[in-house]
Amino acid sequence: MYNKYSTIVTVYPNRVVQRKKKRTNRILEIIEPPFHGTQVPIRNVQAFAPLPREVRDLLATCLVRLGKIGFPKAIQKLRANPDISLESLMNKIATTSSTKTSQEGKVSPEDTVVLEGYITKCYPDMESISMHAIASSDAMTEAGELIAVLRKFSASNHSRSDFVNVVLYAILYESLEKHINNIKGIPAFVQAVQKTGLPWK
Repeated sequence: MYNKYSTIVTVYPNRVVQRKKKRTNRILEIIEPPFHGTQVPIRNVQAFAPLPREVRDLLATCLVRLGKIGFPKAIQKLRANPDISLESLMNKIATTSSTKTSQEGKVSPEDTVVLEGYITKCYPDMESISMHAIASSDAMTEAGELIAVLRKFSASNHSRSDFVNVVLYAILYESLEKHINNIKGIPAFVQAVQKTGLPWK
């Protein structure tokens, strides 16, 4: 049986969410540095927008390097210590994350060391304590697993097969193209890559 009130109940919350998203995107569009619309949760925008430019810069850099941050916790630490350095802030965020969901059992110490080498290559000025914390954080789990997969392939007898190598090349090439396009879609990511001196097209 048709119930007009059930229709209203179903549709109205969706409209509210859409309005909140639009309002959030408008706020994010007028602040600097520019943030991708999905990177700042709606519930944190009101606390994020009034922050000083230098604080937002710090959060933007943390987001670029870590891929994901807890905005409430980061904002709380910045309010308590406005002069905190980038490395110290990332270290606190990464350490908090790793104590809850560390890579233990997921990525071997051997592969974590390789991952630390890549972090150092990209960010040679990063403090070692921050680098170790970030390498072991949940944010870098997939990167560590990718290193592990490539290491296992290199040590496998399958790496001697031209057929397997061709297919793997196709996978990596297409994945790289997609990854580059994803980076190009977010100006902050492009700037971060360019600052490292890595080849960029």
